[in-house]
Amino acid sequence: MPNLFRHGAQADLLEEEATACRDALHYAAVDARMRRELQRLERRQDSLASRAQVLVLRARACEAEAVDAAESTALAEAKARRYRQHA
Repeated sequence: MPNLFRHGAQADLLEEEATACRDALHYAAVDARMRRELQRLERRQDSLASRAQVLVLRARACEAEAVDAAESTALAEAKARRYRQHA
């Protein structure tokens, strides 16, 4: 009978170890998926940051064009006023 008990205890320990291994494998798989997702999100963030930088540069260019247009308009209006005064 003692041998039978010992084998039953060993079987229980092996079953617990197998369960622990299955759990560890599951957590490792979940961890791997989460790491891949994190890498994907980091690449997406880099892409969006680059796109944002391009848009900022375009906005600055548009702003500079608007300033140039406003200056040209002001100069044209001043020239028109001078022309009307001399006409």
